[in-house]
Amino acid sequence: MSASVTVIVPTFNERDNVAELVSRTAAALAGREAEILFVDDSSDDTMAEIARVSASAPVPIRGIHREHNTAGLGGAVVVGLAEAAHDVCVVMDGDLQHPPELLPTMIARYERGMPMSSPPPATSAAEIRRAWGRPCAWACRRPRPQ
Repeated sequence: MSASVTVIVPTFNERDNVAELVSRTAAALAGREAEILFVDDSSDDTMAEIARVSASAPVPIRGIHREHNTAGLGGAVVVGLAEAAHDVCVVMDGDLQHPPELLPTMIARYERGMPMSSPPPATSAAEIRRAWGRPCAWACRRPRPQ
């Protein structure tokens, strides 16, 4: 059984990359239950572009806009982990420096139980909570459907 995946994309004024990132990421995740979750700290109209692109995207897309850039990129990642719909999470830069085409390989390695390097390309939120202990468990805690 293939893992369901949340791709967390922290963004800061990345409006011009949203459509390409969604297109390439959706293609890489074809046939897999997945979502793309943008955590946006932008002062431009990135959130409007996320909404526009999500209307016709082949995978569910959500966007969270943070009014205050608390803890920068790391803070955005923590918000993404806390709000992810799936336990397997991959963090990708919004500027396309991380090629979405590598997602199938990274996820396949995770599914085979291969050890992950630092930073891990894909890991479950539960593993992060175990590895990072109580502070991360507090930050990443979210209710799970029964």
